Amino acid sequence: MPVLRHLRREPVSARPDTFAYRAVTFARRHPLGTTAAAAALVAAALFTAGIAWQAREARRQRDEARAQMARATASREFMGFLLSAAFPPGSTLTPDNLLEQGEAVVDKEYADNAPLHAEMLVAIGKQYVASERFEKAAPVLERAAAIAEKSGDRALQARALCPLALLRMAGGDQETGDALMARAFERIPDDPLYAMQRAECLIDRGTFNMYLDRPAPMKRDGAAALAILNGFEVPATAKRIEAMGLLAYAHYLDRETREADALYADIMAELERAGRDRTLLAADINNNWGLLHFSGNLARAEPLCRRAVELRRSIEGAEAIAPTVTFNHAAVLMHLARYDEALPLYEETIRTARARKEQRIETDAMLELSGLYVDAGDLDRADAQLKTLGPMLTGPRPDPFRQVQMAYYQGLLTLARGDAAGARDHFASAVGVFESRNSRIALFVFSLLGLSRAHLALGDPATAAAKAERAIEVAASFVGKDGPSYLIGLSEAAVADARLQAGDRDAARAAFTQAVEHLTTTLGASHPATAAARRGLATLGAQAAVR
Repeated sequence: MPVLRHLRREPVSARPDTFAYRAVTFARRHPLGTTAAAAALVAAALFTAGIAWQAREARRQRDEARAQMARATASREFMGFLLSAAFPPGSTLTPDNLLEQGEAVVDKEYADNAPLHAEMLVAIGKQYVASERFEKAAPVLERAAAIAEKSGDRALQARALCPLALLRMAGGDQETGDALMARAFERIPDDPLYAMQRAECLIDRGTFNMYLDRPAPMKRDGAAALAILNGFEVPATAKRIEAMGLLAYAHYLDRETREADALYADIMAELERAGRDRTLLAADINNNWGLLHFSGNLARAEPLCRRAVELRRSIEGAEAIAPTVTFNHAAVLMHLARYDEALPLYEETIRTARARKEQRIETDAMLELSGLYVDAGDLDRADAQLKTLGPMLTGPRPDPFRQVQMAYYQGLLTLARGDAAGARDHFASAVGVFESRNSRIALFVFSLLGLSRAHLALGDPATAAAKAERAIEVAASFVGKDGPSYLIGLSEAAVADARLQAGDRDAARAAFTQAVEHLTTTLGASHPATAAARRGLATLGAQAAVR
């Protein structure tokens, strides 16, 4: 009977005899058995789903790896094409020609392949940035970012956005740079497949912070990038060196000279092992290594800056070098009193900067050249140079910092012509600006030393000593936590001169002794400043012997 069958939880004839109905009633009669069976079925289903997920993930990883390999292969083939077929034998090849031709080829060949098109444009844009052709890099990277955005490839979007953010920062647009960099990191998938993209963006973000003089995040990003790159089975030499260079520069900004010096030495050793010690990258490393010693040891900086110029000349041509590189070497040579070597480098810097329409570096070189003329005793040429600069610094958009520089160099010329009062006013104007901004740069020290010499010439040794001691304080605040400093040495010599004029021979002797120790190492024993300090010390020794 149906009722009895129902009470026994058996199928009844009043309902359709379906598989589902029979299964439900079977489960009611055998609850423990069906629970175990259900668990087994669920486990089997989950296992099957896991296998399916793993298969899909394996396919995804395989497809992504293939895509990355395809882009890398296409990039290599494309660069090979540019270096051969795009330029027939005997043609004149310049970096700009190469990149411009490359851009035209990319736009045609990869017009229907958004990922490869964007990838190639990123590579070209980054090369423009590396050669400091920012005006050419901007439109290329903007197009790359737009194409990557349409492609839907988040990792590719990050690759395009990171260098674009860096470019915006370099151009002074911090707000846009911040927004682009944040968007880039939002798009990098948290997946080992995209480790290289993450490392590259970490390096770009570290470089971004370099423009803001923020060493702490530079160290963080540089170390994180290096950790990723060190984990690759295939050495990523170029990127590792970028990360190490970022760390070295962060130590430089933190005035940790010893740590930065050791890192730069490691970088050059690695470049030599990889056979890359005659490349633009090696030139840039030597240039930055030289800058590390600008405020301390110029004798150490000079061969490094010289090597950077030599490498650039051998790769880019006689006078195609970025003007900042020749400018740095010229500045070191001038402060080492090697005027005959510095003069042609300043003149080359001015020509190259003018041709590239880089007015800031052109102005800086012209200002320092006027100082070279003063130091070399050619006061008429110094005067003519400063008169030429006048209209350039007082135009519709005056540059306050260059106007302060102008005040300093006018003070040098005025003092050399014997007008100590006029020189005092020029130097005091520059010092006032630097004090108000709490500046920590070499020109602040030089301005204080100029003011000290002007007061000494006016017969005021007490004020002269005070200004020279202030110069020591300023120099000590940024020259580094260890090692000698020519800025401190020059300042100690100025203190000694003021104490000697005031009749305090013991204080003068102590200051001259400090000056000789610093200057012998950093400027050399034959430098005029070192020789003058030695003469002062010898004079005091002779006077003591006579007494």
